[in-house]
Amino acid sequence: MFVHVSTSLYPESANKRKGLIKMSDKKLDLIIKELQEMKQEQQEMKQEQQDMKSQMNYRFDTLETSLSLVEEKADGLEQKVDVVKEQVAKNAENIAVMQADINQLKDVQETIVTVMNNIATVQERQENTIDLLARRSIDQEAEMRRIK
Repeated sequence: MFVHVSTSLYPESANKRKGLIKMSDKKLDLIIKELQEMKQEQQEMKQEQQDMKSQMNYRFDTLETSLSLVEEKADGLEQKVDVVKEQVAKNAENIAVMQADINQLKDVQETIVTVMNNIATVQERQENTIDLLARRSIDQEAEMRRIK
């Protein structure tokens, strides 16, 4: 960028103006250099931002994949839990039936014990009767021998 200053109007200050123009050129060069550096920094920042965006996208993709796997596992676990619940319900029904059967067996066992006790009592009476009859028989045989 050039600034044209007419030196014919102010001859005594023409040299000063040339110096100012040179100084202004140096300042402009510095400003341009600073602007270029800022532009370079801005481009670097944009690149860093793009890199971070790419990294974040990768991380989100990884998280989404992981979340999908976790959801699949959770679905599988829910299915297993449902199966276990069904089995527990069946087991509970079976236990109720078994408890009824056990109660019936206890009743039958009590009946058998009562019958066996009755049989033992009857056998004991029969043994007493047989002993009594055997003694009578022996006594009668002895009596018959004496009579003969």
